[in-house]
Amino acid sequence: MGLIKKFKSFDNFTKLAIIIILMGIILRFSLVIPYHIAGDACWQVSNARFMANNLQFPLYEPLGREQPFWSPPVFHIISAIFYKVFGIFGTDVADFGIKLVSPIFSSASLIFIYLILKNLFDKKIALYGVIFAAFLPISIDYGVFSYADSTLVFFVVASIYYTLKNRIIMSSLGLSLSILTKYTGILIIPLIIYIIFTKNKKSFLKKSIITLAITAVISLPWYIRNWIYLKNPVYPILNSVFHGVNIGSTYSDFDFSKLLSINFILVPFFEFFGVPDGNISNIFFFDIPFLFILLPIWLTASIIFISPIIFGMKMNKENRNIALILLVPFLLAGLLHIVNVGWSTGRRLLPTIVILAFFWGYGFQKVIKKVRYKNLIFIALTLVITGFMFIEFVKIGLAAKEWGTYQDDFDWVKQNTEKNAIFMAGGQCLSYNLNRFSYQASSSNLNKADYVWVNQDFKLDRRTHVDNNLLSEIKGKSEIVYKNDRTKTEIYRIKQ
Repeated sequence: MGLIKKFKSFDNFTKLAIIIILMGIILRFSLVIPYHIAGDACWQVSNARFMANNLQFPLYEPLGREQPFWSPPVFHIISAIFYKVFGIFGTDVADFGIKLVSPIFSSASLIFIYLILKNLFDKKIALYGVIFAAFLPISIDYGVFSYADSTLVFFVVASIYYTLKNRIIMSSLGLSLSILTKYTGILIIPLIIYIIFTKNKKSFLKKSIITLAITAVISLPWYIRNWIYLKNPVYPILNSVFHGVNIGSTYSDFDFSKLLSINFILVPFFEFFGVPDGNISNIFFFDIPFLFILLPIWLTASIIFISPIIFGMKMNKENRNIALILLVPFLLAGLLHIVNVGWSTGRRLLPTIVILAFFWGYGFQKVIKKVRYKNLIFIALTLVITGFMFIEFVKIGLAAKEWGTYQDDFDWVKQNTEKNAIFMAGGQCLSYNLNRFSYQASSSNLNKADYVWVNQDFKLDRRTHVDNNLLSEIKGKSEIVYKNDRTKTEIYRIKQ
């Protein structure tokens, strides 16, 4: 009853903000139920599971990639703890428990984003900004997907909030953990130092040194570890600059011509509005009725939803500086990612969502003030958000159903092969789904494997396919122990 009374005592804008945040939280936890771990998340979770089972960091273990384990480990440590705790109730519960990490941190981020906006603006703009943060499709996606990004966003916004409140120790802790979650966490240092300056002009130097000292003590050991083992503190990016170990996929080239391509804009835009990896061809993976009618509607809705940002560019100097000092480093890092790694930059920009919420909330208020029929604006916004949520449920449901097609194959491996068995199974998701070490498909790796997964019709990851010469070699050195005519999966055991 105390909570209800307190809620009733709030003004209408605060009440609506609480409702929006709760809706965002419920949405994320609802979507995590059907969600099946896929993509890069398979590698991330496989490493976390290894840490839970072995109480050590992986390095060169074959967990779905040829790369060694390089990623800043906070997300993996937290995921490993969840896996261990939920594992008390069985493996299936542990696999579900590890999926809860992203929605928990994404939900907590919504609260901090609201508090930051309320601190910098007013309750009305804070309400509008949290609507944007809660229902932007990329925010929903990575509030569900088992990637490190939602954890990074949480520590970024927590650090910003505590800096605004002049709580330097808490701010430093958030900054340190963001740097230990993803490399891009380091990009918020200029903003943290700037806010310290605005809040503490007399003691700016002292508090800045304390912040940076705490951050260095906590976060640098992992980067030193990467330098020692991988010869590159930020492996696998900029590998030619640091002359790091050349194992698996490393990123050493710089192709500046990519900045002249339309993909430079389109891919991040598509990512922000829910297209996996920003690759529009991924939409055609499933046979969706009336897709060519739905696509223009989705595109129009996306443009309408993002448009208030244009009207929110003009704001007071201090808030504008805060926005730019966070936004510019991430944009520059995004450009570096495009020329050094590839097009997919959307989720790398996810920490800027708090800044985009600045502009969106401020711009939306301007739009509301100027239009005569305010109710029509809110109806249109509600329809767009409802459409986004519907698409998320359909997208995640269809992907989970496709992965479920192969569940009998995965279960057979878990029940009929040794836990320490090594597979040759291409891609990064078979290692996760089989819960076995796995090497990529190649003739040299065949000699390291106990079993081989073969499915030339596996659509979810074409890296699992093997060429005809390798397939002949596999059949010559092994015997078939499992075959599923429905899924076309065959499993071979290497002859001793």
